[in-house]
Amino acid sequence: MLLFGLAGGNMVCAGALPGFSRNRVAVEGAELSYLKRPGPGPVLVLIPGSFVGAEDFTGVVDGLSADLSILIVELRGHGESWPPPSHGTIERFAGDVLAAVDHAGVRRFYVGGHSIGGMIAVEIAGRRPVSVLGAIPIEGWTHHLVAKEAFGGQNDSTLSATHRERIAKLREPVMTRWTQEQRTEFAAIWRQWSGLEILRRTPVPVLEIWGDRGRSRPSMEQMQIPDRPNIELYWVAGASHYLPLERPDEVAGAINRFVERVGRISPGRQ
Repeated sequence: MLLFGLAGGNMVCAGALPGFSRNRVAVEGAELSYLKRPGPGPVLVLIPGSFVGAEDFTGVVDGLSADLSILIVELRGHGESWPPPSHGTIERFAGDVLAAVDHAGVRRFYVGGHSIGGMIAVEIAGRRPVSVLGAIPIEGWTHHLVAKEAFGGQNDSTLSATHRERIAKLREPVMTRWTQEQRTEFAAIWRQWSGLEILRRTPVPVLEIWGDRGRSRPSMEQMQIPDRPNIELYWVAGASHYLPLERPDEVAGAINRFVERVGRISPGRQ
């Protein structure tokens, strides 16, 4: 039986995320905010991408199974977490997310994230393989060179004007509250990390979700994703980097099927 604490949270309608309670946990040098929606099934921890809060997953949450208990952890300086990171690293952010998971009383969980959140999800899978039921990086680069070598730097080629306006709106709180120096420092963090060795050795089931940019799909080698039985690559046709916004229903469906499949294979771990 999974445990998820309900004490200390205030039920809120967090933007477009009704039914979630907002909770806070102190970590070194910051206070983190995480949102929680309880459910009778397994716990899914979600980590938003760069410069956005929990609303990064609004559309995805709408399509996720109602049985899932969902935690959305906002990184330092994002959403209602504060202050922005100083000398941040993927490893430190993973520690922050795990502090929120522990605060919520969760023992075993799936962990997914978008962009930098996907990298953090992989880092967490490497750090706590016994606790992580499955990792779901959504456009979470294994290494920064993948952006160029696999996709030619095309990250937003399929976005509509409406999508671009929405991204700008989601990023507005960070862009107005952070200094230019803070934004520049944060934007470089993902270039200082590689998840290749974690993916090479982890026993955790992994679902990699990627948009193919409407072009020929790169190889696993170009993606720096090891070809292993526990790693699945799911392509979203005609979409690019901002999948939670561009194709939320398809992302949610892929997650639902993955959780159901892993649960059937390893029911004792749920």
